Amino acid sequence: MKSFLATYKIISLLVLALLVHQGYGQEVTASIDRDSLLIGEQIEVQLSASADPEDLILFPEGQTFYPLEVINESGIDTLSKRPQLSLRKTYKITQFDAGDYLIAPQQITINRTPYTTETIPVRINDVVVDTTAQGLYDIKPLGQKVPEPKSYWPYVLIAALVAIGLFVYFKRSREKKRVISPFEEAINSIDSLKQIEVIESASIYYSATSIFKTYLHRRLSLSTEQRTSKELIGLLNSLGKNEPYYEQTKEQQTGLKELLNRAELYKFAKQMVTDEQRSADLLLISQTIEAYEVGYLKKLEALTTVPQKKNRLKQRTIIAVSTLIVVLGTLGVYGYLTGYQNLWDSITLNPFKKSYQQVWVLSSYGFPPVSIESPEALIRNEEGFSWILNEDLTVSIRIEKRESESEIDFVALSEAQLLRFEKEGFSTILPKSEIYNTKEEVTGYHSFGTALDASNNERSFDHLIFGGKGFSQEVVITYPTGDRWAEQIAARIMESIKVTTEL
Repeated sequence: MKSFLATYKIISLLVLALLVHQGYGQEVTASIDRDSLLIGEQIEVQLSASADPEDLILFPEGQTFYPLEVINESGIDTLSKRPQLSLRKTYKITQFDAGDYLIAPQQITINRTPYTTETIPVRINDVVVDTTAQGLYDIKPLGQKVPEPKSYWPYVLIAALVAIGLFVYFKRSREKKRVISPFEEAINSIDSLKQIEVIESASIYYSATSIFKTYLHRRLSLSTEQRTSKELIGLLNSLGKNEPYYEQTKEQQTGLKELLNRAELYKFAKQMVTDEQRSADLLLISQTIEAYEVGYLKKLEALTTVPQKKNRLKQRTIIAVSTLIVVLGTLGVYGYLTGYQNLWDSITLNPFKKSYQQVWVLSSYGFPPVSIESPEALIRNEEGFSWILNEDLTVSIRIEKRESESEIDFVALSEAQLLRFEKEGFSTILPKSEIYNTKEEVTGYHSFGTALDASNNERSFDHLIFGGKGFSQEVVITYPTGDRWAEQIAARIMESIKVTTEL
């Protein structure tokens, strides 16, 4: 019995010691530096864990404080509390929306066993701004922008390249030798021979004839280098017959022949020549070269002038035809869009078209008034008011008052107007009549038809009669038959008529 009790006590002490060791060795806590803060401020959260030195402790990582946001987290600090170790880690968290929040329980793992901290309440407060206590300040002016320094290196480089290019260009231009024509070269060579005072006759005449032959070869494309004087004379005579531009007078031919013969004589006979004879022969060579140069230039002008005239004539023809095509094409398109009759009226400057398209005048005439719209205002005359365009289109208004207040006789007034037409030279009058109503529903009488005027041209007429007791109002329009612009003028005038039939 005693041994059983002793064993029981030992087991109880061991169990109690184990429980005390576990409860004391694994402890986790969470704390904050404050529980109320403004939007955007940060609070520090410390997580601590106590365990034996050989235990493995893992703190939470990442955004585990949701809905609060982790801004920063520190490393793990180790504090020695013998016989145990205390580990601590600090987190800085914040929130940008006002309200009451709870820091969620955080899990700390010790030897693969999870332990959680308690929930901690936190209040996030709004930032209150007292606008009445703030000072009022003017709007700051715009700051002057300091211009960035410009780089001039590209411009300097471009200027340098241009200068180098111009230098090279002008240098090469100066280096180029002026091209001398065969004529200038021959004349300059002859002039050089004239400047020489003492020289052998054979040499001077040989040089002169060589200069002459070289000119003929280069300028006229004649094979003269290996020819004798006799062959050269024959060649030049043949050239003169075939090419009128190079034909020489008999004096020139004789002088040249004698000069070439003397040259051969001085060459083979070694005879001396006087200064006067030498100067005369050199002058003859110069004149002969000039004569052939004149012929060459005339031929060149003739060859270039004819093609140029033909080209100018061809260009003028092309321009004229092109212009005609463009004009006809433009007129064709205009006629297609607006009508070919309208095109013809524009080309012939139809006066009725111009009158119809101009700004019209609206006026009232007489009493009781007759109001019409017309291209121009009517002019008062003995019989009333009238307007005439080119003696072809006439508009007249006649208002008559009567002592009697009887109703007017429309037919009698119409026949009276036909008699006036006859007095004006109208013939073959074909009248018609109808009752006519204006836009204002005023009833009148309309006499219309065609007639031949004094020039035997067909004319149309419209005679409108209105009135009341004791008065009559008449509008007479005549115009060429078949002219659509004249017809439109007459129709527009008739549509614009306004009359008053009461005194």
